[in-house]
Amino acid sequence: MPGDSQEATIGEVCSVGDGAHAKVARQEEGILYLTSKNIGFGSLKLDTVDYISDEDFERLFSKSLRAVNRLIPGDILIGIIGTFGNAYQYKESDHFGISSSIAILRPDPSILDSGFLYYVVTSTAFKDTHAAYKSGSVQGYTNIPTIKSLPIVLPPLAEQKAIAHILGTLDDKIELNQQMNQTLEAIARALFKSWFIDFDPVRAKLDGRQPIGMDAETAALFPAEFEDGGAIGKIPKGWVVGTVQDIGHVICGKTPSTQDAENYGDEIPFITIPDMHGKIFSVKTNRYLSSKGVQTQANKTFRVSASQTLLTQQFWGSSKTRRSSKVLHWGDEWD
Repeated sequence: MPGDSQEATIGEVCSVGDGAHAKVARQEEGILYLTSKNIGFGSLKLDTVDYISDEDFERLFSKSLRAVNRLIPGDILIGIIGTFGNAYQYKESDHFGISSSIAILRPDPSILDSGFLYYVVTSTAFKDTHAAYKSGSVQGYTNIPTIKSLPIVLPPLAEQKAIAHILGTLDDKIELNQQMNQTLEAIARALFKSWFIDFDPVRAKLDGRQPIGMDAETAALFPAEFEDGGAIGKIPKGWVVGTVQDIGHVICGKTPSTQDAENYGDEIPFITIPDMHGKIFSVKTNRYLSSKGVQTQANKTFRVSASQTLLTQQFWGSSKTRRSSKVLHWGDEWD
């Protein structure tokens, strides 16, 4: 154990509890009432939320209760039903109640920094330790005694704060970059719609105006009049209406049988939908096929060429529970 670090259990350095166990009526508005599904990785997932009344909030989370379920800034919240490892640090500006599907870790500030604790519980090492301690427990559920028993290494408090500060600064930069990317993507979508759906450059030239925000060389690529595009209406003169398969090959993905372990190995990258989540470019895959596995993918393999291949996701069915990866490939680089 490095330096003056000490080892303890979570239960020895934190007050540990969970949210409300009593049933509570949900309503259309009021105070947020979150469950484990609302705990993301360092953030809250608020796309689907519940609300409770002020009265129920005060009844379930009274300040006079000796339990820790009335949240205070610095509390670390962990979902204990479903995927373990997502955590959120309760902030001064937060105000919500939680169900019993969320565990609360309230560190003793004299020996454990809240920010440091957050990075510990979201680490791969902590998740692996939890998996080992959880052996025999119900799948997808972690109980409070198990969390209390998990070990944690404690550097001196000053070092904890320094570590949390450095990692927090990096997280802030990552979040800023993500926000910038979202802004750039929104600009790109707006530009695409303006140029290729609303045909604003063509309309501008038709009116004798210079297209806004476009240099002369780019503007010259757009015609100054429209023609009939059939079912879709007017289109720029000289453009054609077609389908994706008119300009390339479309193939649907297929998964080799997972019952045969020999289909998988470390030879050929095997891209699946999770590899594309939140990414413009997928540079690595979580799974690989063996040579045998590739043989089961007749007409579904190709040499990757970034300028010639487009991966998309497709959903179908009323519940959107079925989905597949599709590959659009044009050119002559097929295997």
